[in-house]
Order: sequence, then structure tokens, then C-alpha cells
Amino acid sequence: SIVSGFVLPEKMGPESFGYWQIYLFYVTYLNLFGLGFNDGIALFYGGYDYDKLPFERLRASMRIIFTYLLFVCIIGSGLVYFICTEGIYRFVGFALILNIPLTCVQCILLTIFLSVGKTEIYNFINLLLKVLTVAFYLILIFNNHTNTIEMICVDTLGRSIITVICIVLGRKVLFGKRSKLHEGWHEILEKSKSGFLITIALIFSMSMPMLGRWIVERYESIAVYGIYSFAISLLSIIISFTNVLGTVLFPILKRMESDRMEERYCDFALICDCIITVALFMYIPVLFIVEKVMRQYIPSLEYLYIIFAMCIPLGRMQLLVIPYYKAKRMEKEFLSVNIIGVIGMFSSLIIAYKLSGNVCGIALDTTIVMYGWTLLSELFLHRNRNKRKLIRQALWEIFIMFIFAFAGSFQSYAMFITIYGLGVILYFVVIRKELLYSLQSLK
Repeated sequence: SIVSGFVLPEKMGPESFGYWQIYLFYVTYLNLFGLGFNDGIALFYGGYDYDKLPFERLRASMRIIFTYLLFVCIIGSGLVYFICTEGIYRFVGFALILNIPLTCVQCILLTIFLSVGKTEIYNFINLLLKVLTVAFYLILIFNNHTNTIEMICVDTLGRSIITVICIVLGRKVLFGKRSKLHEGWHEILEKSKSGFLITIALIFSMSMPMLGRWIVERYESIAVYGIYSFAISLLSIIISFTNVLGTVLFPILKRMESDRMEERYCDFALICDCIITVALFMYIPVLFIVEKVMRQYIPSLEYLYIIFAMCIPLGRMQLLVIPYYKAKRMEKEFLSVNIIGVIGMFSSLIIAYKLSGNVCGIALDTTIVMYGWTLLSELFLHRNRNKRKLIRQALWEIFIMFIFAFAGSFQSYAMFITIYGLGVILYFVVIRKELLYSLQSLK
């Protein structure tokens, strides 16, 4: 996150970084071509022992998946060739097509590892991807090769290497005796029927904080888009931790009884809030780096503190809400909530941009709607349980977000530390007994 959030933007410049972010933006949606098969595997096989998986049926289904992805690449390449006339966009399009099978195969195999509790393999592959990618980035930077095309090439190379490693580690799933093709079809249809809803819901969920980027891309220059994308990308420095925790939490929840899951939710939520509340002090070094080193991105300071406040609802969504919806098999409800959220976010963003005429309005609207959508998702998830605790936690979250944004608006280290520091101290003094009880319960 440090390399991609600070080093790359500084070396590439706002315009090249903007094109690079367009590529990364669309890469996150390529798993849609997996038709929800990986999420269906998580729903059906979460909690299984690895050796008890139906390997023969999985091998048959993967053969069909590989054939399907090949046709997608052929058709997609033709569409890119005829539709994209501008050089850079055509290159981005072909790179995205190449990444479709890489992304889908990785997701399926990694989901299998995670679902059966092989978290050490899952973590190793994710860490290796980051290490390889950072190494490739640094090699280009040290050799003064930092244009968009070169960055896309090394990113795709890293993803290709990781896919090969996934195939080697998951060879038991891919190679060996397999069932007949009609059983493979049945496996795909059964898993995709439920998994596709989760996949669509997750894509809508990912779109929520990113829809503002789409507005900026359409109505502002590529340099402004690059600066706004830089600000949004900094969220990953804090959110990456809660994202990993949420990924690991899901198979644990699958092993828990329903009542126990409900009882523990507010404990998980309180700890999540405490982690992010403390992590938001990262705003201080970020402010220093932008002011002193990355002066090309100083315009982002007008709204960076607003975007950082989004870490609280976004972290809670990734750590708790999504794993709980999946574990409770509420994929239809999750999709419905996300559709409402995307429609509300998109509509409000257009209004906010028309009224404000600048990126600050987009940042503020995104943060507010993001929080409202997260709270709505939680209340809908639990319906008649935990509502009083959730509302009390929600009021504290609003307090922390307001204090953070108010302190950050001064763009002063002393004011931020004083105002936000006092707010955090007050928060922990009030919740200390509840926090100790939650930690003891989870232990």
C-alpha cells in the first residue's frame, strides 16, 4: 500500500497515474466473469476438510470453466479491437482481457483454500503477490520506466506468476480422475446459482466508494482523476488490515452456531471500531508526505480528510457485514441492500457534483452515503436483534467521524492531534468496560 499509494503516484505523475488507476479500477470487477462459482464454493464447502472435497466433480467443472474463459478471451479481444480506437485505451482493454482468466482461476482456487481452513496457503499466495508486484514496481522505478503501459505489463506478469503457483498448489483440484461433464455442469449450476448473487452483491459493494471516481473520470481531466484516485487509494493503508480479518473471519463464522454468531457480532464490531479509530492517526504521516514530498497531489488535501473518515464504515463493512451475510446465507438480501445502496449513491453523487461543481462535494457525499448504507445493511442483517447496541455504536461512530473530519479540516498537525486525540480519549474512557467485556468474551 505504501509503494502503490505514495511511491508510484509521485514517480508517475497525476496524468499517467490516472490512466494506471483506470486499469486497476476495472481489474477489480473481472471476477464477475467467474459467474459466482468461487463464491458458491465458499457457501457450500465452507468448513469442509480439504480431503473430503468432491474432487472429481470439481475437476470436471474446472474443465468447463477453462473452456468458457477461453471463449470469453477470444470474444473480448475482438470487441476491444473494434471498439477501442485510442492507443492507450486499446492496450488497457487487451490487458484486462488477459487478466480475466488469471483473476477467475486465482479466485476459485484461493476460495477453496480459504473455505477449507488452509489459511496458510491463502496468506502465502496473497503475500507473494504483493512482494512480486512491489519488486517489479521498484525495478521499473529505479530504471526510470514508470509509464502506464510498463506498469500494466509488470502487474500482469505478477498476476500470471501467481496464477501458475495457484495451479501448482491446487493441482489436486485440477488434475486427476474427474466426473463426467454433465456432473461438472451440475456442479457449476448449483454453486453459481447462489454464488452469482454474492458476486454481484460484492461488486455492488466494491462500487460504492468507487462510484465517485467514475463521475470524476467522466467530467474532470485525467490529472484531476489521478489526484482523486490517489486520495481514494490511500484508504487501502488502513482498510487492508480489516479486509484480511474479514476474509479469515468467514470460515470461522461458518463453524459457529447461528445464535452464537448473533451474540458475538457487537463484540466484533466494537473491536473493529477501536482498531480503525486508532489507525486513523495514520492521517498525520500521510499529511506530512503529501505536503513535503508529493506536492503534485496537494489539491487532494482539500478533501483527503473527508475520504479518510470513510475508513470507519468501509472497514466495518469488510470485516463484519459481508462475512456475516455470507455465513448466514442471506445472499438475496445482501444483493437487495447493495442495489439500493448503489442507486442511492449514484443519484446523490450526480446531485452533489451538480451542486458543488467540484471533487470535494463528491468526497463528502460518498462518505455520508457510505456510512448510511453500512448502517442500513447492519440493521437489515440483524432485524430484531442487537438493534439497540448497533444504534449506540452508530452514534459513537458518527462522533468519531465528525471529530476526525473537523480536526482534519484545519490541515494542522497540532490542531489535528489535539482535537482528534481528545475525542479518541473520550471515546475509550466511555467504552472501556464494554471493550474489556468484548475482548474477554471473544477470548
